[in-house]
Amino acid sequence: MVLKVWSSTGETDEASLTIDVKIPTLLEIEVLEYYEKYPVENASVILYPSLNDWEKETNSISEGFTDADGKVVFADLEKMVHYVDVWEETHDNYSLKLEDVGFIRTPEIIPNKINWFIAYVDYVDHGKSGRRSNEVVIKKIVRKSADMKQPGASSDTTGWEELYRKAIK
Repeated sequence: MVLKVWSSTGETDEASLTIDVKIPTLLEIEVLEYYEKYPVENASVILYPSLNDWEKETNSISEGFTDADGKVVFADLEKMVHYVDVWEETHDNYSLKLEDVGFIRTPEIIPNKINWFIAYVDYVDHGKSGRRSNEVVIKKIVRKSADMKQPGASSDTTGWEELYRKAIK
């Protein structure tokens, strides 16, 4: 950008100005069924600031619902770890959390970047139990979040405008 500056003598001088434009901080969460990796549409995704808040369902930061591709985007989040609660009529991430808290914990959000997180869920028959029942299902296999690669954040900001338009703010 070039600015014209006028002095008190009426003369003009040109000065250049560099503007560093940063994209908004974005977090795209993709909800996938753990075993078959299909996207889960219309799932409620709630972000919490701590594990304690996640467990007690208090102090939620934001809630969004996944689209047909199983994705939801959040904008303007703080530089911190978030805890992701996913619930849909036949899916949730509650037993995965019991196996490894890493399944619900995002990496620390990197400001002015597109951050990504895959929230894995299990197929569950909620029946009439509601959002969080006290039923415990014991499984013999133990899954670890470290076995599932997370995409993290990227310096590539291509497409950030479209993500921002879809974002929960």
